[in-house]
Amino acid sequence: MIDKKFIINISGKEFIKFEGLLAEFHANKGKSIETEELPNSTLDEPKFKATVSGDNGTFTGHGDANTKNVSALVSSHKYRMAETRAIARALRWYNNIGICSVDELGGDDKKTPAYSKEPVEQNPVVASTVQNNATQANSTPICSKCGKSITNAEKSFSEGKYSFPLCRECQKTAK
Repeated sequence: MIDKKFIINISGKEFIKFEGLLAEFHANKGKSIETEELPNSTLDEPKFKATVSGDNGTFTGHGDANTKNVSALVSSHKYRMAETRAIARALRWYNNIGICSVDELGGDDKKTPAYSKEPVEQNPVVASTVQNNATQANSTPICSKCGKSITNAEKSFSEGKYSFPLCRECQKTAK
């Protein structure tokens, strides 16, 4: 059973966080994670293959990233996102997890998901989709990058400077 702290609800659908996939991998006696960049990979569209192995067998997953499937916030990090997506897919199969990883989501800057009231850890792919929806009815503002609760002052400042709500710690790394 997956710990609910590793599940995120976006627009009424559940997704698993990357750290949940890793926790399950270790609990299921996973032994290795290997990645390789695919030959047809480019800087504009990096592509990776990930292979995970352990007591449950060996599973592979593929991941890509391009300007059509990542947000503007992540576009300069496509290489790492492609690798993360490949690992996430391989881990889902190794762990027999049918729900999609939040890291596999595309980046549509025009969509604004309705989050559940559970604490939410945002990764850059999802962060851009919550730029104008960092608060929900009867809840406190949250950082769109790490999901921590923030003050209204932090929200106001960061939205003015960075166009989306960030905690002070995440503001230091956003430039």
